Amino acid sequence: MTGKLKIWDGSDWIYVSQGAQGVAGTNGDTLLIVNDQTGTTYTLALTDAYHLVRCSNAADIVVTIPTNGAVAFPIGSVIIIEKYGAGNVKISPDATVTVNSVDTCNTINFLYSAASLVKTATNVWWLSGDLILT
Repeated sequence: MTGKLKIWDGSDWIYVSQGAQGVAGTNGDTLLIVNDQTGTTYTLALTDAYHLVRCSNAADIVVTIPTNGAVAFPIGSVIIIEKYGAGNVKISPDATVTVNSVDTCNTINFLYSAASLVKTATNVWWLSGDLILT
């Protein structure tokens, strides 16, 4: 199976797909859905799982990762966040959320750069990508 995303669920590799509600490409494969955000703050929603959150604003943008109690993303959920405007895009955890990243970097570095969030446990996320510390 080529062109499919596989993730580790803790015991086995599983294929990830959007399902029937997703957008289908010409060969029937599910395409990545883009969620454009133009404000200066955005809190991730359950509908952002397996999607691209594209942040476009001249001012800085803070993307907040909510607690599991507020939004119960399944463990293994993946969210891609792109810097699509001039403003910095900072990924910020809510109160009891832990974000693990290299050197605690939390801000997307350059225009058109991206970062990925993977939920690894309840209230724990792994952040990886073109990041700097702010």
